Parts: sequence; structure tokens; C-alpha cells
Amino acid sequence: MEALHRELSALEAQVSAGASTLGTVFAHAGDSFETARSELERAQESLQQALCLEVDSEWRVEAEDPETLAEAMQLRSEAQRARDVAEANLLRQRAERIELLQRLQEVTRQNSRAIERHQAQLDKEADLEKLLVAECEERERETQEIRDEILAQGRRLDARNTVTTFFQVPPRDAARRHAKALQEAEGAKVILQLKRLTDEHLARVQFEESRVLQKTENLRVKHQKKMEDLQDQWQKRQQKHQDEVQELRSELGQMEENFEARWAEGDQKLRQLLEQQDQRAQEAISHLSTELLRQSELLKQEVEAAQEESNTQEVDLKEVGNSMEQEIKAQLELKKQAIEESSDAELQRFQSIRKHNEKATEHLIEEAKIFQQGIAYLRDAYSHTRKPRPRAPTDVSQSPYAQ
Repeated sequence: MEALHRELSALEAQVSAGASTLGTVFAHAGDSFETARSELERAQESLQQALCLEVDSEWRVEAEDPETLAEAMQLRSEAQRARDVAEANLLRQRAERIELLQRLQEVTRQNSRAIERHQAQLDKEADLEKLLVAECEERERETQEIRDEILAQGRRLDARNTVTTFFQVPPRDAARRHAKALQEAEGAKVILQLKRLTDEHLARVQFEESRVLQKTENLRVKHQKKMEDLQDQWQKRQQKHQDEVQELRSELGQMEENFEARWAEGDQKLRQLLEQQDQRAQEAISHLSTELLRQSELLKQEVEAAQEESNTQEVDLKEVGNSMEQEIKAQLELKKQAIEESSDAELQRFQSIRKHNEKATEHLIEEAKIFQQGIAYLRDAYSHTRKPRPRAPTDVSQSPYAQ
């Protein structure tokens, strides 16, 4: 029994070491849901470990209460339901996050296209404005030249009028010269009108440019505010998920403590039962030895009494004594053989329990490897960096001890 207890302790240590290894992987991943997944797997391993361990048949007969097994199955089902709920919440939040990111990317692309269109329009208007400015400068130079020429002609006309007035120029010549001056001034009027139209167009273009810039700034502020709102919403959902993970962790800790307490209580009862059986066996052996000694003493007394009664019957008494002694030895051999057979049966039963526990250990190790593959798959799938998509774990066999 001590060897069986040591093997069970070694099995529990191996399972705990596997669970701690999974916990280390989750800690490096930095994902809260993976930590909750590790806790759920540890609870499931503990429940499967409890289910795969068989207890003594006599203890079952005396206990007549499958409450512990039913409660362990209930704890296992609750842990699986909690794990499924956590996975469903994670998938739902992941879908919402992907949808929000897609919406944000779509809005960003729309803003980029609108900004590019506005920038192209502004570049086109800037090029047109440069052409208009160059043309206006050219027209202004021409206007200035015409203005200078008109001023020079005006001064010449003033001089001519002065000379005409002084020398009495005929009115016909003065009218002809005045008409010619008006005809030459028509070009200057057209140039001045073009300059006025150009200034109005430049003012309108500048107004449109300022309006487009203001609209672009308003759109940028609006999208910035929308992005901040989305980030706040995502942080709230992440905080809610952290709270749910913390609550699941506390519930799993409480379940593990309750299970360990019940496991310790059952182990203590089993130890007491085995000690009582060992004590009863020792008492039976001692009682049998005492009975054999008593019968041997009685036989010796009968032999001595028979020898005292008659020496003539010595041969018969010896034969009777030998036959009785052989009969007692045969009874002793039968009882000894029965004890040995019982010991062999107990040894075979303990060996079968040991083989059963070894099979359960191998199955738990395989499930731990499969869970580790699933965890690596989830960690790679939820990571922000792009990596080759790993193959999802397959061939997850149902535990024969979870029925």
C-alpha cells in the first residue's frame, strides 16, 4: 500500500508539472484567456485523475455512496461549460474586434481617398492659379506699358492742345486727334477689365481653397474623435473580459480547493480502512496461532494422559497422535494457503490498479500535449504579428475515464 501511495503521489506530481509547464507557456503568451484555459485544463486533469483512480471494493460496499464521483463529474462538467463559455466570449469579442478594425480601415481608406481627391483638386487649382498669376503679371506689365504710353500721349496731347490753343489750331484737327486718342485708350480699358476679372477669380479660388481646407480639417477632427471613441469602447470590452477571466480564475481556485479537500478526506478514509483491514488480518493470524498452540497443548496433554493410563496402548496412542498432528498440520497448511491466495489476490488487484493508473497517466500526458498544441495554435492565431498559420490539433480522443 505504501508503494501504491508513492506511485499515486508520483503521478500527481507529473500531472502538476505538466500543468505548470502549460502555465509557463500562457505566461509567455501574455493572453488572459489562455491563462483561464490553463486553469480549466488543470481542473479537468484533476477531475480525470480522480475518476481514473479506483478504490477498494470493500470500501465501496461499506460506503454505498457515489456522491463523491457524481460531484467530481459535476465539477468536470461545470469546468467544461466555463471553458466553452470563455471560448465563445473570446470568439465573439474577436469577431467584434475584427469588425471594428475593418470599419476603421474602411473609414481610413475613404478619408485617404477624399484627401487625395482634395489634394489633386488643390494642386490643379494651384497650377491654374499660377498660370493665372503669370498671365495677370504679364497683363499688368502690358497694362503698365500702355498706361505709360497713354500718359505720354496725354502729355503730348496736352502739349498739342496748348500749342493748338496758342497757335489757333482748327477744331476739326482737334476733334480728329481726340477721337484717335479715345480709340487708343480702348485697349487700356480692356486690359483694366481683364485685371479686375482676374482679381475676382483669384479671390474666388482662395475662398474655395480655404473652404476645402476647413472641410478637410473638420473631417480629420471628426474621424480622430471617432477613432478615440472606438479605442475607448475596445478598452472597456477588454477590461470586461479581464474581469470575467479573473472571476473564472477565482471560481476555479475555489473548485480546486474543494476538490483537494474532498480528495484528502477520501484518502484519509481509505488509509483508515486499509489500516483496519491490516489490523484485522494481524488479529486473525494471532488468533489462529493462539488456537493452534492451544490445540497442540491439548493434544500433548491427551497424549500424556493416555501414556499414564496404559503403556500397552503406546503404539496406538502414537498413531493417534501422529494422525491428529498430521490433521492439524493439514489444517494449518490449508489456512496458510488461503492466506497466501488472499495476499496474491490483493497483490494482483494492486498491480491491476497500478497498470490502470499508468494507462491513465499516459492518456493524461497525451491530452496535455494536445492541449499544448491547441494553446500554441490559439496563441499564433490571436497574435498581432503575421506568421504562417499552424495546423489545428486533430484526433482529440475522448477520455475513457470521462464516461
